[in-house]
Amino acid sequence: MLQRFSSQVLLRWLSDCALAAALLACPVAEAGPWTMTTAGGESIRIVAETRGARSDFSLERRLTDGSLDTRFGARGRMPFNLGRDSDPPASLRGDELGRILVVGTTRIAGGGFRAIVLRLLPNGAPDFAWGDAGRSVVSPREGNAAALDVLALPDGRLLVVGLVDVGGEQAAAWHLAPDGRVDASTARSARLMLSGYASSRGVSLARVDPHQIVLGLRVQDGDDMMLEAHALDPTQADALPQRISRQLWPPAWADAPVWSRVGAGWQWKDPADPNSPPVAAERTGASASSPWVSLSAIAVMASTAVPPEPGGAVFSPFQARAAAPVPDEGVDTLWIVAGVAAVLIAGTLVALRLRRRPPARP
Repeated sequence: MLQRFSSQVLLRWLSDCALAAALLACPVAEAGPWTMTTAGGESIRIVAETRGARSDFSLERRLTDGSLDTRFGARGRMPFNLGRDSDPPASLRGDELGRILVVGTTRIAGGGFRAIVLRLLPNGAPDFAWGDAGRSVVSPREGNAAALDVLALPDGRLLVVGLVDVGGEQAAAWHLAPDGRVDASTARSARLMLSGYASSRGVSLARVDPHQIVLGLRVQDGDDMMLEAHALDPTQADALPQRISRQLWPPAWADAPVWSRVGAGWQWKDPADPNSPPVAAERTGASASSPWVSLSAIAVMASTAVPPEPGGAVFSPFQARAAAPVPDEGVDTLWIVAGVAAVLIAGTLVALRLRRRPPARP
């Protein structure tokens, strides 16, 4: 019995050593500019782990005291990716049921790109009942699409804003049905909405009240880059966005300005730089004519299944990532890894000898 107890202790010690070696070999995760706060006060953020030229992403949830919430994902973290070759996530959002939405763009063969929205349950598990295994992939039948922000609506749909590239980048907005596919209902607001500008992109969404959503647009006007706000009433089935604000794009701002109320007025804020001063919105009054056009979602946009990988394998955004090679961080790290490996080998040999030793004679 003593020998069996000694073997169990040794094996547990070896397991702890292996975990320590794995932690030493992995890079430290750094926080990116994606964060949100839940109704309970916990913070959820996207962290990027850089390994050479590649970045992997995880969601993590922290309690109010700053510690990882081990009930979320795998001990506080949930690895994910938007595609085999994708840009960094563009936005992190939540809905009224506490589900988590991650928005971005994935690259495909031939240089094209598709709009991606991931949905996870409040505990960090993928929402397999939504989209394709928790992943909604949207693109025009001809051309490309990128998703830059998303907003959950009270009726269970999602409003997505970004751009469509069909011979030129145009700001676009579309609805996803409660099952994660493009909403193909007969209401005009459910269809793909394209701005009439020659070069523009939708960069942010903000809910003002139940009857007004503001779409933030970045518009190229000759040599000037303009920041515009377009208001949409989500309760009106036949509504199109109307421009209510227009001004020069603040220098060095990120692509996700936030529209918020200040007293009786409104302002823009750059969430990527908390120290940047807010900019007052220059209201223009609702435009009599909308620069947006509405096109059929069935004819223009398509929800696609999870794209097959070369060789027929199906890609899942939440599948276990392949182990990355240990980064070359100098002789010290190599010596540490070699030393831990030697200890593991020696400990294993000792454990085997203890198991094979004949029982002591009485």
